[in-house]
Order: sequence, then structure tokens, then C-alpha cells
Amino acid sequence: MSQIISGLGGQSLYGGLNGINSSSAIISNTQFNNPLESTVDYSALIRVLVTILQQLLSQSSDNTTRPTPTVADTSNNSQPFNRSNNFNTASNNNLLSAASNQNSEDDRNIDFNILSATQRDQLGMTPRERAILHLWGRQVISAGKQDGGIYTNVLGADGTGTNWANKAEVELVKELRAAEKQQFGGDTGIFLDQLYFNLVKEKTGVDMSTRYANRPVHFSSGAVSIITDINLLHQRTGLTEFEQGALRLFGHDPLINGKFDGSVLDYTISNNNALDGSRNSSGNPIDKVVRQLLNEDIQDDGQRNGSSLMKSVITILDRLYSSN
Repeated sequence: MSQIISGLGGQSLYGGLNGINSSSAIISNTQFNNPLESTVDYSALIRVLVTILQQLLSQSSDNTTRPTPTVADTSNNSQPFNRSNNFNTASNNNLLSAASNQNSEDDRNIDFNILSATQRDQLGMTPRERAILHLWGRQVISAGKQDGGIYTNVLGADGTGTNWANKAEVELVKELRAAEKQQFGGDTGIFLDQLYFNLVKEKTGVDMSTRYANRPVHFSSGAVSIITDINLLHQRTGLTEFEQGALRLFGHDPLINGKFDGSVLDYTISNNNALDGSRNSSGNPIDKVVRQLLNEDIQDDGQRNGSSLMKSVITILDRLYSSN
């Protein structure tokens, strides 16, 4: 028995025990020839055994493999896909680098609405680029055509834009209005179209400018009535639920990673934190549109690469720019 216990001092199942050799020496020096005649101090023996056990358990705990924390771990959000989660600015900070470099599941945690201007820049789009996307989308979805009416929304009746919160949009519209007044004599949205087409071409290589070079010129009759009700928009513009959703998703696609790559579909579906989530688009069942686009993406070329979203937008614009 002394040999068995002594052996524990030199080796353990967890790679060796340090600091218990003196304990094993005490036990090995004790003789157990005849249990009835032994003068062993059993209390001391028990204390030594307890010490050995404690050290074994301690080393077992120290050698347990712990998972390496991920970006999602540091956000303090254990359920990043749950619509009920509320994500704050601190968790957004932890996710910015991942989102700006790749389309990962962590992107879904970002609440774009509460990001600062600097944080939005870090995701890959400049304030001017975001202004182009936002104003073009508001105009076309709300009016079903391009006539530059959104300029009056931004600058107001006095033309100053004092009451419009986004100053990058104010400066952009002032430039566009001045250029269009010189070229056409009034607001038309033609130059906003051109900036939008240029941005899409820069990001994707798709040349919408050439495709819609002969589009008609419409003059604005005033501010656009901006609403989100699907049925009212359909009555006003002819845009179906799917078409409204596809145009909004396309405009929001590059905001998270600077690319038109269809990643907005994964970002949006079943995700109330997305720009097109239910809280941000009252009454619009955007998930239905997203599912249709995801299915078409796979049917198109077998890959989730955003091809269905781009094709849908071109089909919509073909009709809008030829029928108005």
C-alpha cells in the first residue's frame, strides 16, 4: 500500500502533481506489516489523503480547456438572433470591425439606428454615399418615379434645410438643386439618379447610367409624401409589396459592410434589429420578401451572393424608367 500511495506523488492522470512529494514520503515511511499491530496515525494519514485529493482536483480544474471568447461573447448578448434583444452602443462597438471586414453572423447584432456618424463611416460608406442612397430610395419608393421632390423635403420651403437633421443630405441637395436649376431650370432628380447610378457601378460594375440614359425628365411639383404603408404606396406608385421591399433592401445592402452583395438578406430576416425590421418598417412583412429573394438566389446560380436582389431591382427600374 505504501508503494501505491507513494507512486501518486510522482505522477497523476492530469500530467503530474507538484508540491506533494513530502506527503507521499510520510506515507511511504509508515509500515503496514500487520494491521492489528500497527501504530499508524490514521488521522495524519487521512489528512495527507485529503491533501492529495485536493491537489488532484485543483490540477483537474486548471487543465480544463476553456473556449476562446468570440466577438459575440464580448457583446454580452447571449441570444444575438432573438428579436426581443435590445442592443446598445457598447455592443455595437465590439462588432464594428467584424462587420466592416466580412459578412458574419455578428453583423446581425448591429443596430444601425443608434450608431454615431463615425461608427457608420467605419462600416464602409461615407456620409455622402449614405445620403445618395437614402434620398434616392425615399424619392423613388414614395413617388414611384424620379422628379426631385425629395429636395423640398430636405431643404424646406425656405430652401435652407435648417430643420433637416442630416447635414450631409442638406449639403448634397443644395448642390443638386443648383446644378439642376442651371441645367434644366428646376428640380428634376436627374443628377441624383446619376450619383446613384455611379455609386452602384463603382461598387458592383453594373452600369445603370447607360441602361437608363434615355429616361424621361420630370419636374417636381413639391415635397414627396413619405409613408411606409404598403397598400397606400401601392395605390400611389404601382409598386407591389415585393418591389417596395426589394428597393429598400437594395438601398440598405451596403450600409453594413460597404458592398452590394446581398448580405442585407441574412442581416434582415427574423431580425428586428435590422434597418428593415418590423419596428423600423411599420406594417411591412419584410421577412416574406427576404425569403423570396433568398430562394431566388439559390435557384439563380446556387449561391447566396445577392444576384436575385440585383436582378429584381433592375427589373423594377426597367419598368419605372420606361413607363414614366
